[in-house]
Amino acid sequence: MSNFKKEECYNTLRPKIILNEYGRHIQDLVEFIKTVKDKQEREKLATIIVKQMANFYPPQQRESTELKIKLWNHLARIANYELDIEYPYPIYKPDDLKFLRKPIPLPQKREVEKKYGVLIEKMAKKIILIEDENLKYALLSDLANYLKKFYTINSKEIISNEQIIAEIKELTQNPDIDESKIIFNNNIKSYNKKYKKTNSSNSHTNNITTNNSNTNLNNNKQ
Repeated sequence: MSNFKKEECYNTLRPKIILNEYGRHIQDLVEFIKTVKDKQEREKLATIIVKQMANFYPPQQRESTELKIKLWNHLARIANYELDIEYPYPIYKPDDLKFLRKPIPLPQKREVEKKYGVLIEKMAKKIILIEDENLKYALLSDLANYLKKFYTINSKEIISNEQIIAEIKELTQNPDIDESKIIFNNNIKSYNKKYKKTNSSNSHTNNITTNNSNTNLNNNKQ
């Protein structure tokens, strides 16, 4: 029998894997390349390892320049930027990326836009351009009643007609709207109350119907 004794090496005793997607064997190969004295030999071995790293990606992406840049930068990162070779692509360290990344400006929306959405704003601006005064204020009245109903349903609160008109002026960006020509439907104020009453009466009716049907079934059994 052989006297060979297998050495146990636990992962907890090994160096931490820098990029998990390539595994420990790639990292060990990179560490080996760092010990090679000949620079040309290091570059040759690095190219072989990069090709091996490319196998972790779909075949249709392996020849893309974007992926090659990514792989060579990953190789440099695995080597902790200590591999002395001539890289075919620019190598960016994490500190360099901080200067390359620019914050994406978020669109600044007004409060009324956030509340009702972009489509309502576009609709309001289209209505205000209508030349026919009767048609324009008829549509503005419909829009005002819709906004009031929308606000009442979603916020469970009552909003005044004056507030709705102020928001329409903000949506249309037209402060010259004739408030007297906008007609409100007074039933909207009590919409929530009617809705609750209707639901409660429907549930009460359903309960009565269920009880009656159960009584009829019991009578039939007897």
